[in-house]
Amino acid sequence: MKYKDTVNFAALTLCFCVISCGPQEDANSGVTADPGVDTIRAVPVRARVVRQEHVEEAVEVTGVIAPHRAVDVVAEAGGRLIRVPAGVGHRVAAGDTLAVIDDRVAASRLEHAEAQVLSARNQLKIAQLNFESDGQLLDSGDISRLAFETSRFAVKSAEAELKSNQAELSRARKGFEDTRLTSPIDGWVSRKYIERGAMMSVGKAAYRVVDLTTMKINLGIPQAAIGRVTPGGSVRVTVDALGGRTFDGYVRYVSPQAEEATGAFPVEVHLPNTPGMTIRAGMTARCRVILGGSGLQFVVPGNAVVARDGKEYVYQIRDGIARLTEVKTRETFGAHVAVEAGLEEGDSIVVEGMNRLGAATHVTVRDLP
Repeated sequence: MKYKDTVNFAALTLCFCVISCGPQEDANSGVTADPGVDTIRAVPVRARVVRQEHVEEAVEVTGVIAPHRAVDVVAEAGGRLIRVPAGVGHRVAAGDTLAVIDDRVAASRLEHAEAQVLSARNQLKIAQLNFESDGQLLDSGDISRLAFETSRFAVKSAEAELKSNQAELSRARKGFEDTRLTSPIDGWVSRKYIERGAMMSVGKAAYRVVDLTTMKINLGIPQAAIGRVTPGGSVRVTVDALGGRTFDGYVRYVSPQAEEATGAFPVEVHLPNTPGMTIRAGMTARCRVILGGSGLQFVVPGNAVVARDGKEYVYQIRDGIARLTEVKTRETFGAHVAVEAGLEEGDSIVVEGMNRLGAATHVTVRDLP
C-alpha cells in the first residue's frame, strides 16, 4: 500500500508541474500570454493605417475686408450747393460730376480771363506785324535802329502779357472746375455727407467713392511664420457672411517692420471681387495664408498622440497587441499632427480607445480604414 500511494503522489506532482510550467492561454480571448502584456481581455479599439500625405502648411488669421481704394471727395471751393445728382450706391466713372457749387462768380471770372487772353493774342499779332514792317523799313534806311529795336521790345512785351493772361485764365478755369465735385476714380459712392442747398467750405468731405473690383484685407502675421510669407503667396479667404464661401486671394505686400504694440507683421492681402460684387467692405474674413507645401509626411490624428514624461507616443498595433511606441512630431495641422520619426508606411495605430490601454495590451480592431 505504501508503494502505491507513493506512485500516485508522484504522478499528481508531475501533472501539476506540467500544467503550471507550460504555455497559458487567456480563457476569454484565446491568445497566448506574453510577459508584460495585459491578457485579461482584448480591448476593442479603432485604428487606422499610417500613410504619407501631402501637407499644406498655413497660418490662419482673421481680418476685415476693405475696398482696394477708398477716396474721400473733398471740396476745393466754398459756396452753396445747387445740384447734388449722385447718391449712395451710384456707380461712377473717374471725372463724373457728383455735385455742383454755385458757379456764377467763378463763371464770370473765367469769361473775363478768356477775353483777356483773346485781347493779348491780338496785341501780340499787331506787334509782330509792326516788327516785320519795321524790319523792311530798316533795310531801306527809312527808320532808325532805335525805332526797329523798339518794335522788337514791343513783341516781347506782348508775349509776356499773353503769358500772364494765360496764367490768369488757368486760375480762373481751375476756380470754375472746383465748383464741380468729381469722382477721382471708377467705383461706387459709399458715403454721402452733403445735401442740396447746404453750404460747402474748402476742405469739407462731400462723398466717399470706393473701388470694389478688388478688395483688400490687412492681417497681422506672427513672427514665427512671417519668414515664409512672400508677396504673391496664395491665401484662401472664407467669408462667413456669404455662407462660408471660400475665395482665392494673394499676398500683395509684406511690411518689413512689425507692429510695436503686437509684434505681428502687417500683411496686405488682395482679393478679386465676384462679377456681381457680392464681397462687401466690412465683412469679416478668415484667411488661410499658405506658407508652402512641406512634401510627403506621415500625418496622424492629434488625439492618437499620447504624452508621457515629456515624450510623445502612439499605440502601434502588431500581432494583435497595441504597444506604446515613441514618435517625434513636427507640426500640427488643425486636428492632425505630422510625425517625423517613429512610424513607417503601413503601420497601424490606435485612434480611439487609448484611455483603456496599458503599455502593451491585446486589442481587437473594430475599424481599420
